[in-house]
Amino acid sequence: LRYGLVGGFAFRVLATLRGAGWDVLYYQTQFRMDALCFGVFLGYLKCARPGWFEKLARAWPILLLLALAALLLPLLYRMGHSRLIVTVGFTVMYLAFGALVLLAGAYPDFGSRGPRVLTIPARALAIIGVYSYTIYLSHSIVYRLPGVAWLRGLILAQADFSPTLATWGDRALFWTL
Repeated sequence: LRYGLVGGFAFRVLATLRGAGWDVLYYQTQFRMDALCFGVFLGYLKCARPGWFEKLARAWPILLLLALAALLLPLLYRMGHSRLIVTVGFTVMYLAFGALVLLAGAYPDFGSRGPRVLTIPARALAIIGVYSYTIYLSHSIVYRLPGVAWLRGLILAQADFSPTLATWGDRALFWTL
């Protein structure tokens, strides 16, 4: 397990230094096996070491704040333009999502009770979770639909005018399609 955690990161760093693009690092399993191993580790904790799992989950306010802070990373840096994102950033992201998975495993009824400021976002995430695998499978196809390349090019042409506007426009296009 530790070899998978270290190996995935090491492969990603080496491939980045050799000029691999973000798409290679994002899609090929050998460069993301650390994230898979981390998920296996969380499953192991839940089943074989429930005391450790529960102890980690008791730190939920810290885990939630760290996860939310880490999830802001891709909003600040574009994946194709930053070696930081495709190396350390991918690691930070799987740790953040792992923290959310840990919390969901420890508190399965979170979001069904409590203040509305917490229940509404939790329910929205639950709805996304129901469709997440379908979204994952289809999101790369969306950019290949007729007319999308033209529309995306129009949005990204704003990069000279405003890189932030172009980045957010591209993200909005991704989520609406």
